Amino acid sequence: MVYFITYIFRKNGVGPLEKKNFQILIYRYMMARIHYGFYPEKEPFPSIHSLSKMFRVSTMTIRCAYKMLEEDGYIFTAKNKRPVLVRTPDAAGELPPCLYTSEQTFQDLYQSLALFLPSIFCYGLFLCDDEDLESLNRILDCPGNAWDEPVIRFLSGIVSKLKNPLLDDLYYDVLLYSYPFFLSRMFQDAAEWQAPHELICRYFRQILLMRKNGDFIKLQVLVDKIYQKYQFAFVSRSDNLPAKNFYRWSKPQICGAIAGKLIYRIFCGIYPPGAFLPSAAAMAEEFPAAVITMRRTIKLLNNLGMTESINGRGTKVLSEQESLGKISWQDPQVQKKILSFLYCLQILAVTCRKVSEGILPCLKKSELLDAASRLRIAKEVNRTGLVEVICLDLLLRSEKFLSMRDIYEHLLSHLIWGYPFSYLPPVSSPGAYAESLAKSLEAGNNRRFSEELEKGLHALFYSSRKKAVSVGIEEAGTLDLPSVPVS
Repeated sequence: MVYFITYIFRKNGVGPLEKKNFQILIYRYMMARIHYGFYPEKEPFPSIHSLSKMFRVSTMTIRCAYKMLEEDGYIFTAKNKRPVLVRTPDAAGELPPCLYTSEQTFQDLYQSLALFLPSIFCYGLFLCDDEDLESLNRILDCPGNAWDEPVIRFLSGIVSKLKNPLLDDLYYDVLLYSYPFFLSRMFQDAAEWQAPHELICRYFRQILLMRKNGDFIKLQVLVDKIYQKYQFAFVSRSDNLPAKNFYRWSKPQICGAIAGKLIYRIFCGIYPPGAFLPSAAAMAEEFPAAVITMRRTIKLLNNLGMTESINGRGTKVLSEQESLGKISWQDPQVQKKILSFLYCLQILAVTCRKVSEGILPCLKKSELLDAASRLRIAKEVNRTGLVEVICLDLLLRSEKFLSMRDIYEHLLSHLIWGYPFSYLPPVSSPGAYAESLAKSLEAGNNRRFSEELEKGLHALFYSSRKKAVSVGIEEAGTLDLPSVPVS
């Protein structure tokens, strides 16, 4: 499975909240709840273990967030006791600087997520059994305010059915990042906080009823309608893009992106088997990147079995047979990386159709034709997996939905780890599939392109999962896509 990335470096600057981790995000979550009066003074805070379970992070992460609150003078922690709130800010005043994010950033984030999350929720619901649905129904009986803990538990329960830690990480990252913004919007009419909660609980009960009826198409329409109505009650629609700041998920995977471009060159014959790659210094100048980054990239290619570094000679490109002999399938790190590839592939298979239908109309005709041309090159070199990545790479060209572009860029950077499956039988030919996608782009038939891409990614997911299990990665067998009808 071979993957390459066109976008290597991020052109926009990184703001103070973009280099974030869960300690900071949970700190902001707690700060927002303190600011809007969720915790009475001198009353115990939520336990470390309860927050750890709700957000699926370590207790150490919660302890670090609590320590930050204590250092800021908001809580006091006595030995062997839960923290107690000792300082309440004026909720009528301005938000603390650490909680502020611009309106434009959230317009872009929620317009982007409208292309992404509804599909995740639909597929998660179809992986729920009767017991899961009843458990979700019981959550709705719990008291709470809009976007409060019952809502978080309900939605996270659906997302968790995909058994995808990478998706869990993204979901909680987005949730915690956006939480202060939602509270600030609801506080504008504090007397009506209960109404949005009751509204969304009614929506959720409709969703569960539709799921029990088993009609996936109607469920998709309902989830999308509810998402649009509820989210944009808080975040207005706008065609304006954020000037420079938008939601970013995790750090850019520069080594994976460069390695993907080098693999593309190898498969196109620029660096054939037996040839040597340029030196790390020469490639650092070309891409551009630090020499140490290029050395790490070369190490990544070696670990994948694509190349071999020979002392005094350089880095040699290996043949297919040599490559298979270099892959250590039982190595824990190799297995971990291959699982990350499957997690990414699962997310892309679930979301690609709606994302592509939203983004393709925003692209230039020249970009569509260029992608069609590259698809025919992929057809000629007959490489499984290359077709899908050319299509996904096309979606990264959008100058709209910047947050969505960032999320997909991050996902694509992990797909390099699917390379070892490229030579494992059975090896399918992408010929007819690539031609169909190319023709749909040339004709401007966005729906046909989106449907074909979804089918292709589903097929790639199942074949990759089967190959992973065949080489001893048993955990791959727990990943699934529900069998649902396609409109």
